[in-house]
Formats: sequence, C-alpha cells, structure tokens
Amino acid sequence: MHKILGKDGNRKLLAHQRPLLLPLNNCATFQKILYRILVKKFLAVSLFITLFSWPAYAAENQFQLNGFWLHQYKKAISPSLGKPFQTGKTDYSTWEAYALSSKSYMVFEFLKDKPHWIYSIQITGAATEMIPFMGLKLGDDESQVIATLGKPDKVKRVEDYKVNLYEYKDKNYTLEINDQRKIYSLRITEYNELFKTVSRDSPDWKAFKKAILNKDLRGISEFFRPDAEIYINDEVLAIDKPFHSFFSYPAGKFYAALLKGERSVFKELQSTEPEAEIRLIENFGVGLVYKFYKGVILEEIVFFPYAGKYRVYEIKFRKKQ
Repeated sequence: MHKILGKDGNRKLLAHQRPLLLPLNNCATFQKILYRILVKKFLAVSLFITLFSWPAYAAENQFQLNGFWLHQYKKAISPSLGKPFQTGKTDYSTWEAYALSSKSYMVFEFLKDKPHWIYSIQITGAATEMIPFMGLKLGDDESQVIATLGKPDKVKRVEDYKVNLYEYKDKNYTLEINDQRKIYSLRITEYNELFKTVSRDSPDWKAFKKAILNKDLRGISEFFRPDAEIYINDEVLAIDKPFHSFFSYPAGKFYAALLKGERSVFKELQSTEPEAEIRLIENFGVGLVYKFYKGVILEEIVFFPYAGKYRVYEIKFRKKQ
C-alpha cells in the first residue's frame, strides 16, 4: 500500500448568494449572460475555457472506485462496509481502512478541514470481487494495465511493500504492481477540475425533467452529485450508501422525496416549470438554480459542477403550510 497523501465551499455560503434571474426558455441568452458574468467576475478568459471546454486529460481522470465517489459523504461508508479495522492520520488528513475480505481492503481519506467528505479512495490486496476500474481489477496482470492505460510516466519502487508505484502525468489515479506483476492497489484522489470543468451543454434541464417524470433511476443518477442533499420537513436527506448502488435499489426518504407521494419532485415537475438563475459563490464556483416561484411543493433545485457537468447539489422543499 502506498502512503496516503494528503476547496469547495461550505453550504452556509448559500446565504451570501447574488443570483441573476433569467427565463428558462431563453437558453442562448442564458449562455451569453453566464459567459459575461464569468469573465467579469474572475477577469480571465482562461476561466471560460476551464468551465466550457473539456481538456483531453481531464476526461481520463476518475471520480469513482469500487462503487464510491470522490467527495461522497463519509457516513455512506459504514452501512455497506461495517466498522473500520484501522484508522490513522497525517498532518493534513485522517484515514480509515475497511476490510473487503481476509486479503483485501479499502482506505478512505478525509482532509482535516473537510472531515465529512471523501478525499481519496484506495483498494488494496489480492484479487477480490470488485467493480472494475476502467476495466481493471486487483490481481490483473501488469500487461492489462499497459494495454488499458499505457506505460506509466513514472515508476517508484516501494520496497517496504515490495511493489512498484505507477504514476501517470496529470492523472488523479495511481496503481501498485507487486513482484508477481499483478495489480496490488488502485487509488484515486480529488483533482482541481472535479468541481470546475463543465461541458458546454450542461445542464440539460429537459433531460433531467424527463428522467424524473419517467422515474428512470439510472438516468436520474447521472444528474446528482455524490454530496447532494434534500431539505424537506426540517430534515436533511443525503446519499447514504455507495453511489453506485444507491439509485439501483430505491428505498427510503431520499427516494420518496424524489419520486413518491403528493410531496415529491416528481409531483412538482408534472405541473410546474421553474425559472433559471445563476448563483455565484466565492471559493465554490458558478451554480445554476431552478426556482419554483409558482410551485407549491418545491422552492428550488440547485446545480453545481461535478465531474464535467452540472449536477444536483441541493433540492429545497417549501415548508408545509
């Protein structure tokens, strides 16, 4: 196992929003205004490039490993993996190790200034049942790594663990290859573009609405950040399982708030069209908010960038009258 290494905003910053209202049906104007605001706000054309272009290497960065996503809530780990068998800390982070089998385990790291969100994910050990990582699994041959990822840009020998650490330039993942030339470890870490870079056509409100109205769970999952929260009836609901399986097995209050009953996102979208606003939050980024001024169930649905597209960050229900 290689050594564990060690900013988005705080939800409290939403109180300092300065939104700009724009009719939802004027998408072309919306994009132009968003562009002008970004340039004026940050005084750099390079930020527009960062927000609206997807550099070749960024698409290859990875944000999920064995079902868990980077920046998912820490509380989502234990329900599926149980209690950690070992914990530790560095100068800037803490980490927890969870057993998968007698010969394999996962390690999750959390920055000290953001202790509730997963900063890095690692899976280590002998061949075990796992969700493939770009087609690769623990125990796969080194030749499969080269065929899938190419030759590493840097190889470090970690003598204490008898492995070679494979590093790829400008990538957020590393692998360890043992002396039997098999994958012994995979690790991903948060990267700068994770919360900044978005595609030009994101978000696609019509596609989001269609997924909700069709109750298409797979489609819905593509529109959510792993740290998304729903505010309803004085409760805060979050994704409390590995993201990969959370939308595959619908149950609980989060699912009900989305798709079931008379007070749900599904019910509101059947009859109400929102209006789009831009939300700028210092040290967090540019978000898009869909306000339900004429709604009776929802106040707003908030999107912020994650892994190349705008995804749902918050859904706020109206207070019951």
